[in-house]
Amino acid sequence: MAEDAFVEECSLGLHIDRVPIVFDGASRRAFVTSNKFVLVFNAQNGKRENVLSHDNPVAGAFFREGKLVTLTAAGECCVWEAASGKLLFCRQLELSQIAFVYPLKKDEEEGDCVYILGAKEGDKAERVFRCTSDLSVEDVEVQIKDAISLSKKVENHRDIAFGKDFVVVCNGKFLELFPLAGSTKSPSRYEMKQQFERVVDNSRVVWDGVSVNGDSVSATLSTGRVYIWRRVAQKGLTNKNSSFIHPGQTEIVHAVSQQHTVFCGTGECTVSKWSLTVEGAGRWQSPLKLTGMQAPVASLSLSQDECLLAVVLENTALLFVKTATMTILSSAEQLLWPRENALHIKCDPLRLDTLWFNPVEWKTVQELDVCQDNVPNRVHTLYNEFATWSDVYLTCLTTQMIVTAEKQNDKEQKSLLKFWRRTVSRENEAQVYETVLEDSVDFEDSTLVSLRGDEDVDSKSFVCDIKPIHSQQHTDQIFVALDDAGYFYILKADALRFGGWCVDHLKKAKWQSSRVIHSSSLRSNIFASVNSVSEASESTFLLLWNVKNEEPKVEYIEDSIADLRTVEWSPSGNESTFRYLLYSSEQAIGSYDVEALCVIWTVALPGTTLFVSPTLCIAGNASDYCSFDPEDGHKLSSAKFSGKQELVLSSGDLRHFNFVGYNSQEITVLKNTSKVSETVTKSVVKKTPFSELLEITKDKDAEVDENFALDATVASKLFDGPAHALAPVTQLAPLFIRSCLIK
Repeated sequence: MAEDAFVEECSLGLHIDRVPIVFDGASRRAFVTSNKFVLVFNAQNGKRENVLSHDNPVAGAFFREGKLVTLTAAGECCVWEAASGKLLFCRQLELSQIAFVYPLKKDEEEGDCVYILGAKEGDKAERVFRCTSDLSVEDVEVQIKDAISLSKKVENHRDIAFGKDFVVVCNGKFLELFPLAGSTKSPSRYEMKQQFERVVDNSRVVWDGVSVNGDSVSATLSTGRVYIWRRVAQKGLTNKNSSFIHPGQTEIVHAVSQQHTVFCGTGECTVSKWSLTVEGAGRWQSPLKLTGMQAPVASLSLSQDECLLAVVLENTALLFVKTATMTILSSAEQLLWPRENALHIKCDPLRLDTLWFNPVEWKTVQELDVCQDNVPNRVHTLYNEFATWSDVYLTCLTTQMIVTAEKQNDKEQKSLLKFWRRTVSRENEAQVYETVLEDSVDFEDSTLVSLRGDEDVDSKSFVCDIKPIHSQQHTDQIFVALDDAGYFYILKADALRFGGWCVDHLKKAKWQSSRVIHSSSLRSNIFASVNSVSEASESTFLLLWNVKNEEPKVEYIEDSIADLRTVEWSPSGNESTFRYLLYSSEQAIGSYDVEALCVIWTVALPGTTLFVSPTLCIAGNASDYCSFDPEDGHKLSSAKFSGKQELVLSSGDLRHFNFVGYNSQEITVLKNTSKVSETVTKSVVKKTPFSELLEITKDKDAEVDENFALDATVASKLFDGPAHALAPVTQLAPLFIRSCLIK
């Protein structure tokens, strides 16, 4: 397989909070920007319909007359047909780079108006440009004029907002209003001088978001407060025309409707709706809220008709919420990936096509709630308040079990080990994967750094065994845990309790005073480790351990291989390589026969990292990687990443596989060209005079069936607020019945 057999996709579905989400005119489709891609979702059911790929990162997008207009960071303007995802045309603007794009709502008198923050060829500083041409028309002459030059570089799209003839910029403690070219407005500036008693350092209290709605300006403060200024054209930004609400305790994000309804997303995993134009008691104290989400809110975007709100969470989850009742309409088919405390991607021996997620489709296929606690709120850094929450920091996957290690963030050593039983069943001709918690064990000696499991490979058939969850056979599977002091522990099934597990703290083992660099999984009661007694490269040793008597003991020490890095068992299923250990060192990769106790082959490959799945062997250096034959080290195929990778794995099997790279910033997939990201496909049928009518009827029926709320608020909350601001009775009645009767 040649290098050109792979196509690279980078972080598809990640960083979706960096560019505002765009809706079509009917609020049916949502266009979500993710790096070089625009993901097209059906907002009614959350299904991903299309992926629009660009050559450069997308800086902004807007919808016009059935067309999606996207502008890239390199100054390209691409126009797509929204319904089919077909690229209509692409043109290069007079700009060499674009940072952010701010389209204003189309005015019948003045036409289109798009503000672009960017630079022309040869310019060093970014400027604001105004484009009044209709970019969605191919033969129109595009006119881009200078609007204003800013003194401070804008780092986030939330720090700047545009009105018809003015711009508002967040600049630390200052909120600054500047008139644009041709405007008669006067510049204005508002400084936050208030000192907050609970805040440890008031110098860190800054403006972190602003939006403009007609003649009103709203801005968020990093303390969780929202300020609103009315009649800015006459009064500017002063204390006399301002008011505020305080919906959160940490940084918040907000969106404002044309009716001056403010939607606030908080670090407490809630979205609240504030009707500020409504008079009467309770308008401040009792906003309509959507609570209990999976993570703090990262961004909010309103649809054109303002009936839907797109909510992006910090774990990249995307929800579509009805603004009338604040209920969840759908959840998008997305890749879930938290900003912090993300586990390294791992190969699943039970599902070889997944690595926590499906890398071909860039979707999360299943979730497991390990901690079963409330979602931790965003850390209150301004108040120096830190909540206690559980962190899952280690996992081990085998065909039968999943073992997880979690600990409280305020406790350095005490951990909780949980043992989950896995099974596979079939429902409606599809495989269903289930996971059930069997037992949990406290581990208080030290902090674990590694968990490795038993491959459960039959030495006769050389294949893995999958046992059903209701099997009455007592499991004999064991796990090997390594702590930060270099001790190995055995985790085994309790012989006296069916489904119980235990840790024998008296049978821990350590080889001399060495540190463990890496350890392999278990195969036939044998595992290997790479140990070092000093910092010198020649001081590494390959140790073979035996756990036959449920106590780790060193059987053999190999000291002829210098500067070892990793060691793994060769893929199962091959009798000739069943007893081979594969290793990587500073200068080479090789195989070691645990029966003959000798090196079988060695291939020079400097600075190599090694990855072995149940069917594949991968080795590489920085960005160049290849798959090889474990029997003789012969290279089978190769591929190259565009950037350096910290960790590279593979998904699939030897017949068809993908390279998956991971670093602290992004995930990159080198995908076989025979597989592409999944889109919604329709079967081709013979066209008749009635076929189109039948298709329209099916789409309408599906739309009615899918238009339901997945999560409703408390019944009493449905009727909070004035009568004219409530949702129609046709929507309130079903929601009220469900909230009262369905549990």
